[in-house]
Amino acid sequence: MEIDKAAPKLERKIVEKNRRDHMKLLLSNLDSLLPNYSPNTKEVVTMPERLDEAVKYIKELQMRVERMKENREGLGCYEGTSQQKNLKMGVEVQDMGSGLSVFLLSFSGGFSAYSKVLRVLEEEGLEILAANFVSGC
Repeated sequence: MEIDKAAPKLERKIVEKNRRDHMKLLLSNLDSLLPNYSPNTKEVVTMPERLDEAVKYIKELQMRVERMKENREGLGCYEGTSQQKNLKMGVEVQDMGSGLSVFLLSFSGGFSAYSKVLRVLEEEGLEILAANFVSGC
């Protein structure tokens, strides 16, 4: 009869130990993603402190992403269709003697808007000998 009572207690101990080991592994993985992580440090940091540091770091990353999005928009790089955003473009024209070279600079409308510009140029009677699209955004 004692064996029957001891088995559930032992099983609970094993389950609890596995849970603690799993939590320790997850926390270690989280720590490794933080910028000030040092696995060899002897300094004891409590779990709430470690979680608080992770939350602060995630919020900092979110703010950095927002700043980068704002900077990206300031450079004229947009997501979405050209109809949703104003196009920003510079045009450089060079006389090549037998024809003109036209360079579209700072193009922000994506490839679909780029192809629309090419179509309009062809409709206006220009012969396009070469066209390249390079996205810097």
